[in-house]
Amino acid sequence: MSLISIIIPVYNCEKYLSKCLDSIINQTHKDLEVICVNDGSTDNSSKILKDYSEKDSRIIVINQENSKQGAARNKGLEIARGKYITFVDSDDWIDLDYCEKLYNSAEECAVNIAAASMVREKINKKRNHLKLLSKNVFYGANNIITAIDEHLETAGKLYKFECIKNLRFIEEVLYEDAPYTIRAINQCNSLVTVPDTTYHYFSNPKSTMKSKQDEKRRNDIIETQLDLLKYAEENNIKLSNNFVVKDEKFLFKVKNYTDRREYYFCGIKFHTKYIPFNNEKIFVILILACFGDVLLCNSLVQNIKKIFPCSKVVFIVDKPYVEAAKFQVDVDEVYAFDKRGKNDGLFGNIKFALNFPYKHMDYLLKIHSTARINILSFLLNPKKITKWGYCENLSAQERNSSLLECITHKKVHNYPIKYRVNSVLPQKFENIFQDGKEYIALCTISARLPKDMPIDTAVNLIRKLNSENYNIVFVGIGEKADSYAKILTDNNCNFVNLANKTTITELATVIKHCKSLISVDTGTMHFGYANDVPTVGVFYEKEMLHLWLPNEKLYNVKVITENQTAENIYSKMLLLKNTKENYTYANSCS
Repeated sequence: MSLISIIIPVYNCEKYLSKCLDSIINQTHKDLEVICVNDGSTDNSSKILKDYSEKDSRIIVINQENSKQGAARNKGLEIARGKYITFVDSDDWIDLDYCEKLYNSAEECAVNIAAASMVREKINKKRNHLKLLSKNVFYGANNIITAIDEHLETAGKLYKFECIKNLRFIEEVLYEDAPYTIRAINQCNSLVTVPDTTYHYFSNPKSTMKSKQDEKRRNDIIETQLDLLKYAEENNIKLSNNFVVKDEKFLFKVKNYTDRREYYFCGIKFHTKYIPFNNEKIFVILILACFGDVLLCNSLVQNIKKIFPCSKVVFIVDKPYVEAAKFQVDVDEVYAFDKRGKNDGLFGNIKFALNFPYKHMDYLLKIHSTARINILSFLLNPKKITKWGYCENLSAQERNSSLLECITHKKVHNYPIKYRVNSVLPQKFENIFQDGKEYIALCTISARLPKDMPIDTAVNLIRKLNSENYNIVFVGIGEKADSYAKILTDNNCNFVNLANKTTITELATVIKHCKSLISVDTGTMHFGYANDVPTVGVFYEKEMLHLWLPNEKLYNVKVITENQTAENIYSKMLLLKNTKENYTYANSCS
């Protein structure tokens, strides 16, 4: 028999959890891994899980902050090793032969899903939820959905993991089952019904699904059901009117179809509005700061795409920094705002707004608030504007991502920056990098003089690197970079001078071809760790450090905020280079 992975999201279920686990560990199919994801429970569930895991080595317990059931199931999917996967909720239970019969049927019929009967259990009674009468095989999503009577619960089914290994649940919402299940059915494309074993679905009056409906819950229902309808429409899957999305408030009701909305008062339809269904949301990120600040928006961009997969992310950036936005992962479009040229002043702002193609976009996310940005935000006339709030302990990268939290009230993640770099060097740099030699990128200047590396330190560092047979590539922009490079040359330092000789993307490519990066400029640092180049970040200015310090747990980086000697900088670079530290979180998000 092959391994079956059983994923159980657990949240405050102490009264029913033991019954669930007992039904699983006593299965007649013994080759199991039971992945219990404790989703921030505040009751006795954690202790119950610990006790069971100590008694049965097949039980794996993962603890996480409360992130909802979808995120808990995704966590289980990340570590699952079984040939087959099944999901059981922590207040439900399964027949003792459930895994064996589903597994045997799937193997015997060579299909990718096996479905069991389902019974809805209440405290004093039960009724059939899905009554399967015979064993039959079905092919194609429409036939499968009809066979299971449109029951798109994730539970009650055994899936071949190979078919769904890249499929994930929508996170931070309720009612995430159906959008996942319809995709799993479509990808698996074959199912056998197994009538003589049962999944027991307990109607827990205190479960998250039974809680009083608030605005967020209604929004979750609409969002997930519209996603379901859209996916079905795009893939020619027929669903009945049971999946019409209903939004009810007092005596009013709105039924959302894929092509129309019907409006009801006291149960009587009084209006129909025919509209093309479109769940694409437009997010415009407005930032007119330097390229480093633009790069720090990428975690926000990734969060938008995770929560709103069909959305479009559009940047408005200062004209010189278009490339910093254009080649970020998950960015769809970039528009240049020429604040020193044709878009300067009020009339320049008006001209830009009139020519901007996205009128009445869903969300405008302001990074920083200046007079120019506030005027432009008003002129663009979005449906909703969000801006930075006061977040004392958050870095700039985390603060940018938190803008989405204000909109969705969903937990956001601190994703590492991802920037698409051309692996091929531009022809003009081909002669710089020679086979068999190791190159270190060095940036010793920034936009502010107090952040610059002292000349003496830079001279000693270059000499130290040269003595260890490293070749130095000096990078930087502006007149100050040329002046600094001249002083280094006058001090007989040996380096390749690329100051003011690269575009933004060329700078990223050059850094990508170096073994390490040493930088005092945060924007340049971003290019290092965004491309997994071991990076030493040297900080001389103490003010507002929490905003700009890179996260050593997120990136392959070492930060120096004191004892900024050439010897210490060199030793930190050597440590990174030799150990090649593997930052698990960064890799898992790549």
